[in-house]
Amino acid sequence: MDGAEPTHPTHTGHPAYPVEDHARAIIRGAPPLMVIDVTGPVTTFSEDTIAEAYRQASDRGAGHILIDFSKTQYVNSAGISALLGVVVEARRADRRVYVTGVTDRFERMIACAGLAAYAPVVESEAAALRAASL
Repeated sequence: MDGAEPTHPTHTGHPAYPVEDHARAIIRGAPPLMVIDVTGPVTTFSEDTIAEAYRQASDRGAGHILIDFSKTQYVNSAGISALLGVVVEARRADRRVYVTGVTDRFERMIACAGLAAYAPVVESEAAALRAASL
């Protein structure tokens, strides 16, 4: 499970993972590239948090957005939906979204969802700056 360490086995024998019910997002940087650092699990409960962080970064003048998932505990398919919503909004506003800090599993989910063309995975913030030609 994307970065989370099991705390103990459950009654079914499967490992238990720490539970938070939603992600947190912190916006940093300055236009033209703003960074959204996401922590916690990225699930259906994260959609509003990530969308609001995107809107705030946009309102602050971001031309490009880098979403850093390196501190996320878990990402499921509903979490991909949260990313999709941001990508759709960004495309409408002619902004580019980049993602970093993803696990191999999350990167495969991005590719399978067809998001890689619209939200490329980059190695670092410096790589996002280069990709955006800033």
